Amino acid sequence: MFGRKKRDPNAPKKVRFKTIRDAYSLARKHYKFVFLRCLAIFAPLWGLGIGIGALFNRPGYAAFLTFP
Repeated sequence: MFGRKKRDPNAPKKVRFKTIRDAYSLARKHYKFVFLRCLAIFAPLWGLGIGIGALFNRPGYAAFLTFP
């Protein structure tokens, strides 16, 4: 109808975020608290970005920009 090509049923499916999942599972085998370590980096940096955005009256925009 819109000129789209049909997908080949034999084509391999795209696997998204497989590399990240593999790296996380490998790190989890060696470091037990890898999730907490990632959260300890992520949360304060995102909070800092939101705080800077609040200074300029744009916390939502700053939250969007500082989200990894």
